[in-house]
Amino acid sequence: MAEQDNGSGNGSGSNVVTMPSRGSGLEKFLLVPQVAERFGISSSHVYRMASTGPLRAVATRVGRSVRFRASDIDKWIEEQHRLDEKRRQEIERRREAIMRGTFTGGRETEEE
Repeated sequence: MAEQDNGSGNGSGSNVVTMPSRGSGLEKFLLVPQVAERFGISSSHVYRMASTGPLRAVATRVGRSVRFRASDIDKWIEEQHRLDEKRRQEIERRREAIMRGTFTGGRETEEE
């Protein structure tokens, strides 16, 4: 059975949905507008990401609505930050290789 907490603890003034978890207690679920607000994107974009994109794995259908475990969204955001950091480091590594003259089409050459 889902419960809604109408408190303003999340700052958005929207409902917080809690549902029984596999373990004990209740788990916080986010609705599409809440996920959209966290990401700074439209609700329709969240629906697309949930149906065919990167949020498909963490989307939960409840009847006709889509919900997301808050913990899954937080983990997904953390993973995106890690990937962004890895990409930034790779770009910096390639930039340095170009400056040294050891970068050729995606691969560094051996320095003599």
